[in-house]
Amino acid sequence: MKTMKYFYLCLAAMSMATFTACTEDLEYSSVDHDACIKIEVTDEFAQATTRANYSGFPATTFEEGDQIGVYAVNTSNSAVSSNVAFTRQSDGSWTPASTVVYNPDYKYYAYFPYKSSTPTFVPGGSGADGKFTNFLNSNTFWLADQSTKASFTTSNLMWAEGIVTGTRTVKFTMAHKRGLAIIGNATNKWYYTDAAGTKYEMTQVFSGNIPYTLDGTQYYLLKPNTATSVGGLSLRASEGRYMTSVGGEITGTISSWSYRTSSNLGSSWGSWTSSKPSWLTITTNTVDGEPTEFLVTTTNSTSTTTSKGTGASRTVTGDATLKAASPVSDVDLSMVDNAGVDRASRMTANCYLVHAPGTYKLPLVYGNAIKNGSTNSTAYYTSQTSNTLQRLVNHAGSGITDPWLKNNSATPDGARLIWEDVKGMISSVGISGDYLTFTVDEDNIAEGNAVVAATMSGTVVWSWHIWVTPQTLSSTTSIATGSRTYQVAPVNVGQVDGLIKAGATVYAGDLCQVRATANGITVEFQVTAKDYTYGGTNYYNPSPYYQWGRKDAERPCTGAYNASGTYAQNPTLVSGAYSIGTTIQNPDNHYYNSSNYGPYNENKYNYWDMNQTSTGNITTATVKTVYDPCPPGFCVPTGNLYYYANSNSGQTAWQSTPPGRNWTVNGTPIFFPASGLRYISSGSLSSVGSYGYYWSASAYDSNNGRNLYFNSSGWYWNSNGRAYGFPVRAVAEE
Repeated sequence: MKTMKYFYLCLAAMSMATFTACTEDLEYSSVDHDACIKIEVTDEFAQATTRANYSGFPATTFEEGDQIGVYAVNTSNSAVSSNVAFTRQSDGSWTPASTVVYNPDYKYYAYFPYKSSTPTFVPGGSGADGKFTNFLNSNTFWLADQSTKASFTTSNLMWAEGIVTGTRTVKFTMAHKRGLAIIGNATNKWYYTDAAGTKYEMTQVFSGNIPYTLDGTQYYLLKPNTATSVGGLSLRASEGRYMTSVGGEITGTISSWSYRTSSNLGSSWGSWTSSKPSWLTITTNTVDGEPTEFLVTTTNSTSTTTSKGTGASRTVTGDATLKAASPVSDVDLSMVDNAGVDRASRMTANCYLVHAPGTYKLPLVYGNAIKNGSTNSTAYYTSQTSNTLQRLVNHAGSGITDPWLKNNSATPDGARLIWEDVKGMISSVGISGDYLTFTVDEDNIAEGNAVVAATMSGTVVWSWHIWVTPQTLSSTTSIATGSRTYQVAPVNVGQVDGLIKAGATVYAGDLCQVRATANGITVEFQVTAKDYTYGGTNYYNPSPYYQWGRKDAERPCTGAYNASGTYAQNPTLVSGAYSIGTTIQNPDNHYYNSSNYGPYNENKYNYWDMNQTSTGNITTATVKTVYDPCPPGFCVPTGNLYYYANSNSGQTAWQSTPPGRNWTVNGTPIFFPASGLRYISSGSLSSVGSYGYYWSASAYDSNNGRNLYFNSSGWYWNSNGRAYGFPVRAVAEE
């Protein structure tokens, strides 16, 4: 029988790369070119350039921005240059932050990765090992959680003593000071099943000591001669060498099982026990003819918690498409359409679609204030005066007078991730000139959503929704109401499409960690109780929710992670009367003003439709505003679409798997999931799988917005308090 295997293999040897610092044609005020050393950097294995920010194993390469730290020691064993950063440039050269004087009698030492603050360097120590001895077990150069490229890089400590090879030239042959454990690979799988013919790959649990995963394989860097537990195995490596042929595999009869459970998403755990929870069944079997060690069946949880677990599986069909996409570089999202195809002119919005890993940027512009390359002032100003905010406002409550943030006394000096529903997907959020920049990680890309924000002195001045999806919004459905014709998007804004298909499962808050021991080797994995029901069904739709009139995407019901990796299902509730500007500064808050049932203390009609001055069946086209949450070319529909839906409810039919209603127009069905809502006064989830609510851009009165409402019995034109969080189904701009 095939079982879960753990392998510890030698990282293939690494090739040499030679770079020169202080080149004569570059001018740096802090560097004396005539005195400064030149450097060559070579890996000890001499087959591939070394770095820890790996793009793939075993071949690795230095990249622009990588840094090493260099020390120079004189004949008296005193450091005459200390921790000088040499930085890799795009042309392959290395530039120093300050002069490292060349002297044939000096000795030179280098380490990677560079840190501005380090443990004590010992000039009189014996060789490089003695001089860098304090670096070896310092947590400055080792992180328990190595799950990201950045943290893995930090842990990949290397150093060398330089050899003078020519005039002002010093060669560093970098020696690795960590053991590398390679733990399993894509062929080593466990499965659990929840129904005949249905299988999910099991997630092995890593807590505390978390490896870096690349293409289904986990890699972990170890301090030398220090026992480290990773995934239930105690690992140990000698200094400076990658481990070979140690560890082993789980074979034979399982001699013991133990379990511990959590009912709050892992925030706290019970004690390890031999008693298995009632909802968990473990058997030995095969899946589709493939030998596996365990089959794990999970049934309905008896827990009373209403939290949704993160789940041990994803059924998102688009994940594979996204992971297979070729990485892109420096894509300006305002210069490509929703399919990623180049545009002739700029179109801005509060939501942008992303289809591949890579680096992206978006202009620091308010919503859709630039359209077809020109200023779109109708997005933030109207001459209408009745029930309208004539000039929409920014984070400071000041009227917007120009598309660019910087021309409205809001010049961003920073940026950050607000939330993401796929952990580790978005990184390197920053500001570069007139753009917010970010990276979509190729290892962690998956269907999901994120919110990124530009800041000024730490205050959010605007934020944008990033929708990572294979969806292109190119397949719209034409619905003619008699007043106008709407081109309706195929899915909700931000929808993760795969999880709404038949067979999707809602997970409860109950988790169970399982330890299995055979022949003295213990492995550990985690499973999640399934089938927690919202509103009596086994379904959820992970698209974001929106409060009426706000641009800010609220977390989908699957929950999300903040920038520090902390998971929460619900946004932060803030009760009271707050201005529009305050809500812009806090995009992850759910605001509720009990005096007007809205998110703002203002209660105008035109937050999503600029010229809207009245209520009722609004038959004019939406004039999209800078608060509209939809992608370029799309907007929130006016209430006329759902007024027509109510009048033609016979065209709709309820379906139970997944729950929702199909609206059939001219023989073409368009599906509206029963996504439920975020409750008006708490921001918590309600009615997922039983009821559907979709905002329109139209007001009912000063306290309520118009919306579509449906359940298994009917389909209605409705109104609700503006502070509710409902999904949005976009329509093409006219």
